[in-house]
Amino acid sequence: MTTRDRVLQEFLTLPPEDQLYVAEQIDEQVERMLHPPVAPEDVMSGEEFAAEILRRSDAYERGETTARDWKDVIADMRRKQANGE
Repeated sequence: MTTRDRVLQEFLTLPPEDQLYVAEQIDEQVERMLHPPVAPEDVMSGEEFAAEILRRSDAYERGETTARDWKDVIADMRRKQANGE
């Protein structure tokens, strides 16, 4: 039996109120993993974001950069995540 199977089995033996507590803690941890805090200095204002989009669009139109299909980007990200990169 794997560790996660043992943890699940132990979880299932807990009283409902303890299961709820553990589930809430797991939910909070998953939320932190999916949406880590961002430092204020790393957040763009709406104006800064619009300027960056225009800069990138102009560079693309001038042939200074290339674009990739979003499906390929997502596939690459998933492959890297699966490989632990």
